[in-house]
Amino acid sequence: METWWAVVYSLCALCMAWLWSWWKKPHPKFPPGPRGLPIVGMAPFLGPEPQITFKKLGEKYGPVMSVRMGMKDIVVLNTYEVINQAYVKQANEFSGRQDFFVYKQVTQDYGVMFKDYSDEYKRQKNFGTQALKRHGMSKAEMEKQILYESDFLMEKLRKQSGSPINIVPVLYQSAGNVVASIVLGKRFEDNDPTFLLLLKTLKTIFANKKIADSIMMMMLFENLRYIPPFSTTNQTIKEQLQILSDIFQKIVDDKNANFKQTDVNNFMDAFINEKRHGAGKIDSSFTDEQLVVFARDIFSAGTETVSSNIGWAIICLLHHPKYKQLLKDEIKDCLGRDGQPSLSIKDHLPMTCAFLQEVLRFRIVAPMVHHKTNSDAVLYGYVIPKGTQVTANLHGAAWDKETWPQPEVFNPERHIDEEGKFVFSPKIIAFSIGPRFCMGESLGRAEVFLVFVSLLQHFDISSVNGLPSLQGCSTNIVYTPQDFEIMLTPL
Repeated sequence: METWWAVVYSLCALCMAWLWSWWKKPHPKFPPGPRGLPIVGMAPFLGPEPQITFKKLGEKYGPVMSVRMGMKDIVVLNTYEVINQAYVKQANEFSGRQDFFVYKQVTQDYGVMFKDYSDEYKRQKNFGTQALKRHGMSKAEMEKQILYESDFLMEKLRKQSGSPINIVPVLYQSAGNVVASIVLGKRFEDNDPTFLLLLKTLKTIFANKKIADSIMMMMLFENLRYIPPFSTTNQTIKEQLQILSDIFQKIVDDKNANFKQTDVNNFMDAFINEKRHGAGKIDSSFTDEQLVVFARDIFSAGTETVSSNIGWAIICLLHHPKYKQLLKDEIKDCLGRDGQPSLSIKDHLPMTCAFLQEVLRFRIVAPMVHHKTNSDAVLYGYVIPKGTQVTANLHGAAWDKETWPQPEVFNPERHIDEEGKFVFSPKIIAFSIGPRFCMGESLGRAEVFLVFVSLLQHFDISSVNGLPSLQGCSTNIVYTPQDFEIMLTPL
């Protein structure tokens, strides 16, 4: 009997030790936050939109908080001030990237999107930023290319007017061609099989709600990838990423075979030129493998974010019809029916600019940006050990009541001053901030503005079979609109 009690006491002691180990935080001064349940932590309580859950938890635990996810602790930043302090003012400590195995199992350590912070990352990011500016993202060239593609889009929509149009894939094609012209130096025909496969693959990865939910769980619990149905999803993601890589590998092979140093006019050519004749001679990171993933990442991000932002703008317009006539009148007064949209007319379209900025605040396409600490760091008095995942909740910052009263209300007027002028807000960080900012921010903002203005200049937009959903698909990386139909009536 005594032996039996000794075993019971020992098991109880082990359980208590395990629970204490699970409950213990990484550091006595680690940010406060909920621990959830043993083994799973707070994962069962996140809901379909974790950014909203983190925002609510932040109201209780503060703008710098921790959350136990599975068996690891992450730090969540919920306001612009703390995000700016970490990602900008303490960038060297907070610009790492944790291992997203779901994507890196094919990507490996190439590209910049999922690459950890290092000298190599900084060289590649700096090259990419400068190359894009030189080859298509200067203001004049960028506007020219967007308007060129916008004309194709308006003509296509005009032919389909009068019947329900699933607008999401149409926006995918248009956004994809803009970024393709800059990255690849070409545009695709709508029925090009390679182009259609690219867009279909992106939609599978980023905008399939069932797959999106599985990705979120696998990013929290990596071993789920060995267990059905998650193993099936993981295999699907691997296959889709490999399809993208194979397509871009063929494009890189063709570029290499036909490269002319006297004809460098796009990102891929600039990279190859750098590899052959520039810093690539002494920088081993300039390889074909790096170019495949780098170009793939730029194309994917540029297509997904722009099409989603325009999609959200249309959805918000349909949910708030009072702005439709206001914007149409403003655009008509400025451009008439035949005027050419331009970035130079922004000052004459204050309500349009305010509306689009409110869309960026209200529905952020990348609502959470995940970094990790490169070293032990102190943030607002809290100690965050090296290697800790730090998530900037951009949705939380955009819905901060201190900055944006009644944040749940869609209200473009909050971006208009007393003189009726548009007020740009640096606190809406939809494209992130710091060293890992989105390289395509200027292109994305310009494209959303020009395409949206063109749409309202040429068409009346109405919903079909009820209003489209304001709830999107979240993969822990992007938050995209679900497919929806609209009716367009030419003006």
